[in-house]
Amino acid sequence: MHNQVVFYPRGTGLGGSSNLNAMIYQRGNPKDYDNWANITEDPAWSYSNVLPYFKKLEDYHGVFPSDKFHGKGGPIHVEKVKYSLMEKYFLDAAKEKGYQIKDPTANQTIGFSPNEVTMKDGLRWDTYNGYIKPIESRKNLKIYRYSRVIKVHLDKNRHAYGVTFFRHGHYRFVKAKKEIILSAGAIDTPKILMLSGIGPMDHLNSLDLKCLLDLPVGQNLQDHTMTLFGPILVDTPESLLFSRALNLRSVFDFATMRSGPVATTTQGAIGFVSSSVRKDDNWPDIQITHVSLGIISGLTEFYEHLFNVKSEIYKKYIQDENENVRSEVDANILGISLQRPKGRGYVKLASRDPFVPPLIQPNYLSHPDDVRALVEGMKIALDIFENTTVYRRINARLIKPFPGCEETIFKSDAYYECFLRQITTTIYHPVGTAAMGKDVNDKRAVVDSKLRVLNTSGLRVIDASIMPVIPNGNTNIPSIMIGEVGSDFIINHWKNQFEVSNLPTHLMYPEHDIVSTQNLILAE
Repeated sequence: MHNQVVFYPRGTGLGGSSNLNAMIYQRGNPKDYDNWANITEDPAWSYSNVLPYFKKLEDYHGVFPSDKFHGKGGPIHVEKVKYSLMEKYFLDAAKEKGYQIKDPTANQTIGFSPNEVTMKDGLRWDTYNGYIKPIESRKNLKIYRYSRVIKVHLDKNRHAYGVTFFRHGHYRFVKAKKEIILSAGAIDTPKILMLSGIGPMDHLNSLDLKCLLDLPVGQNLQDHTMTLFGPILVDTPESLLFSRALNLRSVFDFATMRSGPVATTTQGAIGFVSSSVRKDDNWPDIQITHVSLGIISGLTEFYEHLFNVKSEIYKKYIQDENENVRSEVDANILGISLQRPKGRGYVKLASRDPFVPPLIQPNYLSHPDDVRALVEGMKIALDIFENTTVYRRINARLIKPFPGCEETIFKSDAYYECFLRQITTTIYHPVGTAAMGKDVNDKRAVVDSKLRVLNTSGLRVIDASIMPVIPNGNTNIPSIMIGEVGSDFIINHWKNQFEVSNLPTHLMYPEHDIVSTQNLILAE
């Protein structure tokens, strides 16, 4: 990586990061949510209680239909990958090694499966399409685009009564009638809280910010890392090469059937396996993603743009025996993802200036067990390619040693560790920086199990930052589930208030430069 830096893009449009993710549909493992219930001592977060919310959000048209585990008619459309290449090789080889083909979003255990995606008719289907677009015309909803939230205001009783935001060159203030809900994600939610005086006291004081609440905001940052393993060369003209796949026929297929190469995510299948670090086949810790992308022209620049990989080193890596950079050569790539990391990072403010990006230290590979688990994941994946008849028939073989790792024995544990330290990156799943916990006595917690910021009133966080431990799967669907659960918390809270009394439970504040509305979404 250039300067040991990875990119952390954020979804600042309507629909958030579902506008720019890889559209992979996953939920995680049942034990992930039972663990959340144990941490919070609230059974509302157990798998049996969140499963109905997973089903509620789905309009499922995937590979594994089941009334028990999947729903129909929900806001998020789920379908099979409409066009995939060499997926069958991967799944057949996994079966040859004794793995089952099974639904990874039901009772997840070790196993392999075709990928499912949040797409509809070959097009991205995000939370804007599913949730916001259908209700944009409601009179009690206003959406202020191009708005950046600067801080949340607390009164002397620590009640959140309003928000300052910046829009079109001006600062403005909006007053909340009932609650303020932060859904800015695992990077910007802690940033906003800290700018509002809610966060670690020592850190805020170092920036001359008054600390109103000393809470571990920004701590507990977790993410899934991925080692870009391969390329694995194959002697069959079946991988995705743009020179071969993009033509008038592929344009016609997409225009008429929403299928073909233009509709593919290139990620046709996945597998979940367990390393010796976790030793639990019912709670795997490694995800293997099969990518049927060959060595396309411009692959090194693509990696540099997407993952900040040094293109000059990768070009040397994919040279052939004559030191020519391979281009338009059939191959497969494997993403080896660490799903249950032990390492923890943090987000801090770089400045009290709200327009300065925060400091993000993910501490990838800082825990030796994380390195060991990834090494084992690489060995398991390569075993599928090198020791099955399926792949022997097409002469599947790992490309030469990575530059800088030549002094290690090729395919040894030392080589794999050297390799992964060169080309392991984020897969953009940051969570945990405003973690929920049991109560105010939980020193790791920022919010309680009802997602209310501790020691405040009128302020909740509903996004991936509340996850106390990262789930074992892509985080888009778990984040949407949190939104569904959180919305019920809010509805039930206010329903109960008015059942007890017809008096408002909020305080009234003097009018000043405010925006008056019932429901307001501030979105960049």
